[in-house]
Amino acid sequence: MQENIIHPYRRSGVVLLVAAITLFGAALRFYRLNAVPLRGDEAFTVLHWMREPLGQTLAQIATVDPQGPFNYGLYRLYALVVGSEERVVRFLPALIGVLGVPALYALAAQLSGWRVGLLAALLWALSPVAIWHAQDARSYVIWSVVNPIAVWLALRALTFDRRIDWVLYVLAAVLALYVYYLELFTVFALNLYVILRFVRGLLETGESRNRLGHWVLAQVVVLLLIAPWYLQERLLSGGGYAGTAAGFELGRLWSDLLPALVFGEKYPFPAVVPAVVGVLLVGSCVGLWRVRWRSWWLLALLVVIPILALSLVSLRLDVFVARYILSVSVVVVVFVSVAGMRWRRVGVGLVGLLWVGQVVALHSYWYDYTKSPDWRSLSAYILRNASPHDTVIQAAADEAFTFYCQEYHLSEDCDQKLPAGPAQPADEIVSVLTMRIASSRGIWYVANPPGWSNAAVALDWLRANSQEARSARFAGLPTRYFLPWQVDSDEIRQSPLARYLDTAELADLRVLREPDGRLVLWLYWQPLAATVAPLKVFVHLTDSHGIVAQSDQFPQAGRIDTTTWQTRVLFRDIHTIVLPDTALQNNALIDYRLAIGLYDPVINQRVELVDGSDALIMPVSEVLTETG
Repeated sequence: MQENIIHPYRRSGVVLLVAAITLFGAALRFYRLNAVPLRGDEAFTVLHWMREPLGQTLAQIATVDPQGPFNYGLYRLYALVVGSEERVVRFLPALIGVLGVPALYALAAQLSGWRVGLLAALLWALSPVAIWHAQDARSYVIWSVVNPIAVWLALRALTFDRRIDWVLYVLAAVLALYVYYLELFTVFALNLYVILRFVRGLLETGESRNRLGHWVLAQVVVLLLIAPWYLQERLLSGGGYAGTAAGFELGRLWSDLLPALVFGEKYPFPAVVPAVVGVLLVGSCVGLWRVRWRSWWLLALLVVIPILALSLVSLRLDVFVARYILSVSVVVVVFVSVAGMRWRRVGVGLVGLLWVGQVVALHSYWYDYTKSPDWRSLSAYILRNASPHDTVIQAAADEAFTFYCQEYHLSEDCDQKLPAGPAQPADEIVSVLTMRIASSRGIWYVANPPGWSNAAVALDWLRANSQEARSARFAGLPTRYFLPWQVDSDEIRQSPLARYLDTAELADLRVLREPDGRLVLWLYWQPLAATVAPLKVFVHLTDSHGIVAQSDQFPQAGRIDTTTWQTRVLFRDIHTIVLPDTALQNNALIDYRLAIGLYDPVINQRVELVDGSDALIMPVSEVLTETG
């Protein structure tokens, strides 16, 4: 550490450069901040950290969502002062994320001088990892700031051995441990570093032995200050938490974990990125070894220890994911920055490689990747089309939809999930659905179920026991609307539209346009008499040149046979028409008409209406009742 320039950050020019880089980092962190909806974990933060009393969160959530208590308190305070609406939720992590830029400068400058500090700050300002988490309402961005501050203050305390430095280090270490439990990996790495320094004879003088004693005392104080929270039995036992990611797989260490630590959760060219990460890490290690930089093994410990520790923990829990050791991302940036400045011939290439990779990954993050489904569009669609008597059930068990359901006031019970978990029995799912379909006008079944063994139970039951009346997709996120087979009398809004001799009446019609342009028709038929031969229903979309699209099927897709149908009993018949491109361009469908009728498919003969025509003809623009 003696090679450091003391207090380089006090130079006015350096301060201005750090400020400029910090402003640049702030601009990147606030750019497109709310471009995508909240993901499930962020929604959980809002619902349980921000909108519930702090005491309730500490008592009930600490084992379900094991985060440090400081996060609960900070987000709750922010909600009370600023609010918990979607538009302001991510401002807190973005603001905190900005502080990571000067924190990286301080750590890197302490290790290897102000030039390295500036380079590290610039690379962290550009880091897609840092920006991803700065735009994510969770605890990880807080940890990515307090972790390098704690390491920086530890190095200052070991270097200067002043009381104020030790006090500041203890406070920072305790804060980091109250932010994130896996900060323990960093604490272990720092302690191993200090022990190795002592063993190698770097602390053999009396003054150095005093520093070692001060270090041990600082660790004891840290342990005493975190003990009241960490030693709770419910936390020590794990509270039943088994993780929500994946278990350890050696192949994923190289293919997924390390690339995610350098370039973020998602990145382009996945076949190439692991090799790029390998070049960066190996090249930096070789470079620092060649120039005999004495502190390279400190950074190596701060990288290797968390990865090894997470791998061991992941043998038991499903936690093998990069964000759980986000501190490694910080160290990698410092590693490459030091190598870039000290191993000039090759180091510049390493820095350039990292910079290019960051820019490409950042562009992909902003424009080619969304961290969450399009819950906003889906919720707005349901809001436009649902009735107050509908039930909304989500299949995804995702808190994001619970949040948006509440934000859009879609239902009085926004927390209805089926299946609610992988162990929920099938008969329990069926029981809930039976009750809901009987007490509701209809059921909106939202999103895709997880890959659980009971995932298909709800959807299979709904399709077998109710009528799928409409469906839509938003960036792959589905929603389906199911109605009871029995038609309520209040669904009929007018006198019959047409009478097909003594066969049937078309009691009512609804034409709905889905977001993808499909026309969905609800035909309400009232049979008047059984027919000799089974009849089909045809729906033709026509223009001045003839038929442009059509639906042709037996009533209710074959569920009802006109030779045996019940007379004077209304039923709903659903037809879907896929519009051609020319019709899609005509938003109001002014030039199109619908032709609706019945016919015998064997002899290809239509049933006449009482006016002598063979189809009910209606302009689409006059009967288009709802749009998606």
